Amino acid sequence: MRAALIVDQGPLGRSGEDVADWHDEVDHMNPLADDPAFVGRAQRFIPPWSEVICVVTAADGTFGVGLTGLGEAVMPIVNDYLGPMLVGEPVDDLRRLWAMMSGAAGAYLGRGAVAGYALSAIDLAVWDLWGRLQGEPVWRLIGGDNNRQAVPCYATGLSVDDHLSRGFEAFKLVCPWGPDRDDSLRRLIEMMERARQVVGAERTLMLDCWMVNESADALAVAEAVSPFGLEWIEDFVRPDDVLAYRRVREGTEQQLASGERWYGLEMFELALDEGWVNVVQPDALWVGGVTPTMALAELVDGSDVDLALHCGANDAYGQHLAYGLATNRWAEMYVGARPGASLMDSYRATPGMALPQAGAVRPTDSPGFGIELSAADIERIIRPVS
Repeated sequence: MRAALIVDQGPLGRSGEDVADWHDEVDHMNPLADDPAFVGRAQRFIPPWSEVICVVTAADGTFGVGLTGLGEAVMPIVNDYLGPMLVGEPVDDLRRLWAMMSGAAGAYLGRGAVAGYALSAIDLAVWDLWGRLQGEPVWRLIGGDNNRQAVPCYATGLSVDDHLSRGFEAFKLVCPWGPDRDDSLRRLIEMMERARQVVGAERTLMLDCWMVNESADALAVAEAVSPFGLEWIEDFVRPDDVLAYRRVREGTEQQLASGERWYGLEMFELALDEGWVNVVQPDALWVGGVTPTMALAELVDGSDVDLALHCGANDAYGQHLAYGLATNRWAEMYVGARPGASLMDSYRATPGMALPQAGAVRPTDSPGFGIELSAADIERIIRPVS
């Protein structure tokens, strides 16, 4: 097993030339957007580390591939700590392998983001390997129904006209936010009015608030958007702020969603126990991989909480889980491509994956996750380690 940084995106099917910059319009993903000193400086807070690829190889030479982010931080955890634990272990006992790694990581590293990303990279690679060895797609191995219809998608971004022209029927906009609450709410209302005018009254709208942060602001947002009939608002407070989740839940009847930055199952279990949200949104590349995502699907089965994978249409991993888990309702397509450009130029696309058609997606039937990378391709995309 080894993990290596990705430096050449060519074999991944991404040109890198048609990446959208819409997030700059609203200072999206700026965790300090409410501080006048940091307005417009979201890039300052985004971790500088690369994507990383994890390759797990069986005794017969068959290999599986996992991907995640935070590469420079994740790579030594995979190569020096978690990876060696799996050497010589049988690949078919996937839950035991994940429990072993997760238990060790929790004891020595904690269960936060970096450990979650490392666990994801390995778990995804192991599931990919297992699927290839079995000659089956992962979506079928996790219990997917071959007769299931394609999973409905929603497009995330600001170019609603472009998303509508691509066949999407559901749309998630991103919340503009800054230190002036009244001005932020005014811009938000104008944005939602324009979006409703474009997509019509019957199509689905959501709102991504990454990051409004304060519970009082989140409640102000919920009140402001109440006339627009939103499916949900998401990531409306900081991901670890338990008290803020409780306050927002108590203060609004608006549908709420969260979970993309919760790692492992603990925060999900607390959210379900206390009823914080109506929709949970794990990200398979961050939460720990396939194994905890399956466990979460079992937890919400039969409840009144929906499962909607974060970026579930953006890569083969999310597509197989979104389709294979019967409890999953939506697959998000975070549209990082410019209007009219291929969706392969969106965030973290993987070679050989399906692309949404008519607002829905169904993964391929290729073994594993169907990621089309040869050993030579992998050698090309990684940075040599000195």
